[in-house]
Amino acid sequence: SYYGFGLFVDEDPALGRVVSHSGGYPGFGSNMRWHPATGLAVIALGNGTYSPMHSLAELVLRALVTPSAAYQVALAPAPVGPWPETVAAVDTVNALLKDWDDGAADALFTENVALDRPYQERRADLALLRTRIGAFDVDAARPAESDTPAQRRWWLAGERATVAVAIQLNPERGAVPRVQSLAFAIPPAGDSALGRALATVTEWLNDGAAGWPTSLPVAPEADAGLIARRLRMAAAWAGPVTPGAYQAGDGTTSVTAELIGEHAPVTLSLLVNPSTGELRQADVAL
Repeated sequence: SYYGFGLFVDEDPALGRVVSHSGGYPGFGSNMRWHPATGLAVIALGNGTYSPMHSLAELVLRALVTPSAAYQVALAPAPVGPWPETVAAVDTVNALLKDWDDGAADALFTENVALDRPYQERRADLALLRTRIGAFDVDAARPAESDTPAQRRWWLAGERATVAVAIQLNPERGAVPRVQSLAFAIPPAGDSALGRALATVTEWLNDGAAGWPTSLPVAPEADAGLIARRLRMAAAWAGPVTPGAYQAGDGTTSVTAELIGEHAPVTLSLLVNPSTGELRQADVAL
């Protein structure tokens, strides 16, 4: 058995090589197992804090690799729409974002939230957000979205920009679900390396220039040709674009922004070195 890059690699005497990893959060436990020889994989999820799911995952994987009539795998339909607790948490989070209080945050969040990013840093993020977009409120023109019952994404509209906020609730049984992750996009300052990179790429997408803009150097470790080809394909698909809302980013090194195209919208993600101004990564989603 070996451990590297966050994955365990076991040489099973019956199955051969099996790759796996476990993880968990308050109210949640999981195990993932892959069988490279067949391409089969199993993901086992449990609604208990750090549930030991590896035994079940191993059992199911063995049943799939060596099928037998003794094993039957049943799939339950996924719930439709967000939990009522998820929808209610949006209002509580919005109140907290407008007037942060550590006591209210402790009641709202699971214990990992303050460990993932301390409250002091989250307050600083909020202050920076207000500086970048001005006074903000929920954007009633954009409906909230949920990819799962425990997840919710909505939009805050400020005087200068609109940003996304996302939460994920924990699945603790026997208790009111609490928020176990909170993220909101911070737009870059216009005169920063990240802000200039976003403006330069957007302008380059619109002007149709054949060569990469000399004002935006690409880091040596990045593939400048590949970046240019990807962006050019997006420009051909979308047509002329105008900046839209910000979906993610820390406002200094990373940004993910909507670009509203004449024919279709695209999502542009940039990663820069704020010290050198070099573009480290650029991805686009159609």
